[in-house]
Amino acid sequence: NSSTLFTQLTAAWKSKNVQGTLHLLCDDDDEERYHSLYMKAAAEAAGIPSVLIVGVQDLHFDSSDGTTILDGQNRPLRNVWKTWAWQTVISQYEARNAGAAATSGAVQVMDVMLHPSVRVFEPLWTVLPSSKAILPILTQLAPDNPYLLRSTFDPADIPLFTGGYVAKPVMGRTGANVSIYNGSGDLISATAGKWVDDTIVYQEIALLPKYEDDCYVQVNTWAIDGEYGGTVLRIDESNIIGLSSGIYPMRVVPDKCLSMAISASSVLPKYLNAVKKDLAVHTLNIARHVGNARYLDASLPFVPTFEAKYGHEVSTAQQSKYYTITEAGQAGVEAATDILHQLFLRATDHVLAHKRELAPYFCIPAGLWPKIQHSWTHHKQDTISGRLDFALTDQGMKVYEYNADSASCLMECGYTQDAWSNATGLGSIGRSNSSTLFTQLTAAWKSKNVQGTLHLLCDDDPEERYHSLYMKATAEAAGIPCVLVVGVQDLHFDSSDGATILDGQNRPLQNVPGMPAQLRHLEWSK
Repeated sequence: NSSTLFTQLTAAWKSKNVQGTLHLLCDDDDEERYHSLYMKAAAEAAGIPSVLIVGVQDLHFDSSDGTTILDGQNRPLRNVWKTWAWQTVISQYEARNAGAAATSGAVQVMDVMLHPSVRVFEPLWTVLPSSKAILPILTQLAPDNPYLLRSTFDPADIPLFTGGYVAKPVMGRTGANVSIYNGSGDLISATAGKWVDDTIVYQEIALLPKYEDDCYVQVNTWAIDGEYGGTVLRIDESNIIGLSSGIYPMRVVPDKCLSMAISASSVLPKYLNAVKKDLAVHTLNIARHVGNARYLDASLPFVPTFEAKYGHEVSTAQQSKYYTITEAGQAGVEAATDILHQLFLRATDHVLAHKRELAPYFCIPAGLWPKIQHSWTHHKQDTISGRLDFALTDQGMKVYEYNADSASCLMECGYTQDAWSNATGLGSIGRSNSSTLFTQLTAAWKSKNVQGTLHLLCDDDPEERYHSLYMKATAEAAGIPCVLVVGVQDLHFDSSDGATILDGQNRPLQNVPGMPAQLRHLEWSK
């Protein structure tokens, strides 16, 4: 179901018309590295020169103008992709405006991401569809859409959710501060986190399905340049998916009912869908020599970082599991992804058209709204990928949220799940769901017309590193010069103008992808 993911990424990069080098910025973290390297491979496959920058300690301002941001090799940052969340930028913006953050001349993430000369991929406007505050807007705009769960800001509406509801913070990430209540109002489960004082959205309940392995499964799909690119499953014993939730491969298998339905009628339903029974879990016995084998190609730039975090073996156990989805279910997954991507864009436009009434719900500083509007008006097409999170219920797919600025699990979707399947013999069962993902990403980068270097920024986190490296690969495949920056300690302002942001090599930051994996433990005020 994702065998074309890399191809789609490559195509996406090709479509962006990146001019110059692409800098990929990530933190010193294995996961961030391998995701960045995967993206770097897709960009390079699109013919985009790319540079991976780990940390920001080498980024600095050009002394000749004081505004251009340079990397450690004094290359200006013009095109940037990153693994940091936009929430990091918002936090730094608030701290600086409140006078809580010292402006010592060191470059911060916000200096790069809000720089007028830096082209950011997954631009600032993606903070709106990524916010849970968009969910009640969707309810108003498309009340009859079968993929949506009714949502509200008003606690008085909770009795309408007779089966139960979920309370979640608008800026929350990775399953933090989520509370689930049943139809009687009793708390079923909850998670802790740092968004306890955030605005709360109440969403109609749709519990994750539990399968024969006694685990809950969340379906996560990727939209590459607005179209379905692949699926990755997150598995957990908890009904709230978090950072530590497992990932297992999913294969698409033939479904007789689908072919019969199509042959019986030339008219398909308005909304294709998938239900719980379309997905199934299977046990897989793994011989010792297979389990001990290396299943990834270590020559690929993003693989060593991934192996440093998780090891190179297929499996340390003699038994594992995998999932299958029917062709009918896969058709529903793809349709839901494409339709919802467009619906979230429509909701974003609606929010910006009604800022006076709706802006307070998003917990975004007032000073950033003009920048968000400018981003939407002038950089609407500067997106590469986004991830939708679904519950597969008996009634069909129900979307929880859209991570329009996330790269989390991208490499697992487009590369590792197929490599693992092939190593264990699952490659003969059905077909991949994401084999074109890398190519799609590269094509997306090519379409963006990036001028100059692309800087990819990520935090000092292994997962963010490998995600950033993966994205760097996709941009370089698109012919975009890329630089990965881990952390922001090397970013600095150009002393000649005081405004241009430079990396550690004195290269100005002009293009920055805003595609975070997660915001984990950053403390940018220190």
